Amino acid sequence: MRRDLKQARTNSDFPLRDLRPVLLPSPILAMGTWVGPSHYFDSLPVSLTWAFLRPHGTMLYLSHDVASSLDQKGIGWRLEARDALTREFRIRPWTHQFKGPSGAVEAVALMHDDGLGPSRLLCARQLLARFPTGFAFFVPERSCALLLAATASAEVASRVNQVVKDCFAAADVPMSTSAFGHEALIAALTEVGEL
Repeated sequence: MRRDLKQARTNSDFPLRDLRPVLLPSPILAMGTWVGPSHYFDSLPVSLTWAFLRPHGTMLYLSHDVASSLDQKGIGWRLEARDALTREFRIRPWTHQFKGPSGAVEAVALMHDDGLGPSRLLCARQLLARFPTGFAFFVPERSCALLLAATASAEVASRVNQVVKDCFAAADVPMSTSAFGHEALIAALTEVGEL
């Protein structure tokens, strides 16, 4: 890890295939200063930046200097990062399912081992394809998100709300127990060119 930190300070040799868009707690970006490119979403619990995935579940955030270097070389790093996340989403879009009385999936959890569960919200088009009537999403802590279909049964909604409360209570970085509509997510991502 020390070698990674030294390398991060001196050059941009991390493989582009390791770059991902990352949704992190919005209060971090609310201060206005950040190490690299970012988009602050004041109406959402998460905001957008980018990071290189590193060994042992760690990451290093993309710096302004490295992003500028990639831009000068004509490398579409945002598209590359988004495509990598989308490929991972296709393999394992979520980690848990909540089925309603009919057996249909009415909610899902994004609690991936890489800690980037909430970042899969960036795959909003694919999520809307699965939940065409819309969804609410929760980000109770930094590494997980839950989605609840707009048409979910009361039983599933109750189970999801309990998981949200439990995750929030046990979180190292608690975020919110509130539900957010997919429309706000779509609008924010569209505004910054991520959809």
